[in-house]
Amino acid sequence: MRIVRYLKNDQPCYGLIEGETIYAVEGSIFGEFRQGKKVTTLTGASLLAPCQPTKILAVGLNYRAHAAESGHDVPSEPLFFSKPPSSVIGPLEPIVYPILSQQMDYEGELAVVIGQRVRNVSP
Repeated sequence: MRIVRYLKNDQPCYGLIEGETIYAVEGSIFGEFRQGKKVTTLTGASLLAPCQPTKILAVGLNYRAHAAESGHDVPSEPLFFSKPPSSVIGPLEPIVYPILSQQMDYEGELAVVIGQRVRNVSP
């Protein structure tokens, strides 16, 4: 099963993909849900990014090879930075380079919480 976000009447919705068809989600993808009625085809849908974050926090220079290729030493403490939520784009959307940009790097990362929130978990 594949889950997708798409626009329907200018509103973001979740759907289930089966073959080339998108079906509505009945219920919540974060709880119990099932496949609803056919909505559209993949080619007829305006696909969105799979999530809509309110904030994006990241760690920079977090491995030796990246620090070396950037011409920096490995930091003694983690370097945190943020990105605006508008930096998340959907499939096939154009990447808009900021006017003041000197360098652009691409990245893809994923964080998943399974089951329940945890804290102070042992390795």
